[in-house]
Amino acid sequence: MPAARVYSPAQPWFPPATAVEFPEGRLTPSWVGKVARSATGDVVIRSHLVPRHPKDKRYMGAFRTFWRALAFADRNNVDEMLQRWLAAAQAELDSPDLAAADAAYLRRFRGDVDGALQRLRRADTEPMAWAGAEFSKYAPEERVMLEALIGAIVLHRAGEVSDSELHGILGCLDVDPDDREATISAASLEKIAAAVRSGEPLALESTYRRS
Repeated sequence: MPAARVYSPAQPWFPPATAVEFPEGRLTPSWVGKVARSATGDVVIRSHLVPRHPKDKRYMGAFRTFWRALAFADRNNVDEMLQRWLAAAQAELDSPDLAAADAAYLRRFRGDVDGALQRLRRADTEPMAWAGAEFSKYAPEERVMLEALIGAIVLHRAGEVSDSELHGILGCLDVDPDDREATISAASLEKIAAAVRSGEPLALESTYRRS
C-alpha cells in the first residue's frame, strides 16, 4: 500500500500500516480505559473500528467488550475524536480533486464511524456509564443498585433529600439489613466506618474467586 494511503490523524480513513491487535488472553476494561486515555489510542480504535476477525468467536467477544468499555471510559474524548474523523472525511469527500479510489475508502469509513458512534451511544443512559471503563464489567442489575445508592447520597449532599429519605433508599432497593435475619458483618462495618471517617480507599475483599 502506498505510504500516502496509510492511517494518520490527518487521514483517518486509511487503515493503519500495522494494526494493533487486542492483548492475548481476556480483554479487560482496565486495558480499554488506558487505551481511551493514551496518546496512541486512536490507532487502536482505528484498528478495531469494525471487526478485524468477524469469524473468530473469541475475537468478537473481545470486540464487544472493547466498545462497551470504551462507552464507559473517557467517552467524551473518544466521541469527539470520532466526530473529527467524520468531519474530516466529509470535507475530503467534498473536495473536487478527490480520486475515485480514495472516495471508496472515505464512504466506507464514514459508515464505519457512524456505526462506532452508535455503539458508544448505547451507553448514554446506562447506570454507572459515567464512572469509568471498570464499571462496564458489572451486570446491569448491580450497576442499577450502585447508581441508586450513589445518587441518593449525592441528592442528600445537595440538600435535596432528608436523612430519613436517604435511609429509605435501602428499602426501595430491598437491601435494608434491618429487614433481614442476617446482617452486614462486624468486620465489614468496621472497615466501612474507618474509610468514611478517614476518607481513605475502602478495602473490602471477597473470599470467593472467579472460577
